Amino acid sequence: MDKERLKNKKIWLIAAAILGIVLMVVPGLFPESEESKEKAADTVYYSEILEKKLKELITSAEGVGEATVVVTLDTSLESVYATNEKRGEGSIAVEYVIINTGDGEEPVPVSEIYPRVRGVAVVCSGGAEPEVQKRVTELICAALGISSNKIAVSG
Repeated sequence: MDKERLKNKKIWLIAAAILGIVLMVVPGLFPESEESKEKAADTVYYSEILEKKLKELITSAEGVGEATVVVTLDTSLESVYATNEKRGEGSIAVEYVIINTGDGEEPVPVSEIYPRVRGVAVVCSGGAEPEVQKRVTELICAALGISSNKIAVSG
């Protein structure tokens, strides 16, 4: 009986290992679309700009020396496209406005919605001082319009 249990455990362990390998390989089998790659790159660029501007702001504050700033975003950049609404009896049909380009058909872009800031982490010289922490937190709150509980400042 013990040999049978040991054999069953080995089979389950091997099956779990194979499943784990398959789950790691499967995402690589489906290539990302160019649009999603472009949006991801735009989102990274946006967070880098925010980090750079916040670093400039923070290092100009009294009591702050060198600083490292990390901004975490909620989502990626979102595109909004033009639509037409057709109203029928009790229903509304929405369809995208499409234009012909030299490369094919594309929806008409209206705007882009930038991602919300999830949080900001700052490590700076002087950041261990409560006065500096308060000053830096207030600057970030004012600059980004986020609450202070989304900001961490350390020295």
